[in-house]
Amino acid sequence: MQEPVTDPQTVHQSKFSTGTVLEIIAVHGRAGLSEFDAHLDFRIKLIPYDGDDGWVEGGALAAIHETLRATEPPAVNGECEYCRFAHQAMGAAAR
Repeated sequence: MQEPVTDPQTVHQSKFSTGTVLEIIAVHGRAGLSEFDAHLDFRIKLIPYDGDDGWVEGGALAAIHETLRATEPPAVNGECEYCRFAHQAMGAAAR
């Protein structure tokens, strides 16, 4: 059984009901109109997404905080294409 939270650090610990449905706003410019007439037309659509935010309370925020407060960057993940690119770019910048 978890201890009661006396100093809430997250929305969930504060007992606010946030639900799991996220609304993504998709905005698309309308192409192929016959006139520009000094304005742009857009189609706007709300896309509901039912998500799972369990990872937030599962230690992810603590790990992010620890990484950001560290004096050294984390080790490069050799399987991550962006990580390899950034590591190589930083090495080139240091020369």
